Amino acid sequence: MLRQLMLVKKIEQRKTDLTELLEQEKGLQTRSEELEAAIEEAKDDEELAVVEENVQKLDGEKKELEEKKSKLESEIAD
Repeated sequence: MLRQLMLVKKIEQRKTDLTELLEQEKGLQTRSEELEAAIEEAKDDEELAVVEENVQKLDGEKKELEEKKSKLESEIAD
């Protein structure tokens, strides 16, 4: 009985965490769209370098978010 309650609680927490990650993912998508516009608006190499740096940072954040999301989805499925 207690173990079942603990499992239910853990699953609820994981689902809450997953919901938060999905919200963060939406934010990353918005930033991605903004960076696409910035690429089009860049007028010189310096501006492109700044945009490229931000793109690399965004890619890293997306990868980290995907890893966290996959881990939580796996934990929920178990």
